[in-house]
Amino acid sequence: MEKNKVVEFAERMQAWHQARTQQARDIQEAVKTGTTIKIQGASPSKEIEVKLIAREAQVFRMGMEAALACFDKLPFEMHRKGGAGQAQTGG
Repeated sequence: MEKNKVVEFAERMQAWHQARTQQARDIQEAVKTGTTIKIQGASPSKEIEVKLIAREAQVFRMGMEAALACFDKLPFEMHRKGGAGQAQTGG
């Protein structure tokens, strides 16, 4: 893969990751007592809906925090090297 394509891929991955982690943070902030969560199984007949009580909402937010802690940072970084338009990936 050409170097500029690798840099382009890494930049797109960073943007995708940032959008997904922000979406998870938004979900985490939105969950309150009374929030209904739909749990989907392998088939539509396996779907259930759960209306969260205060403690369940708190535990859900804590679980989201734990997940975000695991996935908040990508396993690679990009650093500028040399002239404009050049970047180097590293981890």
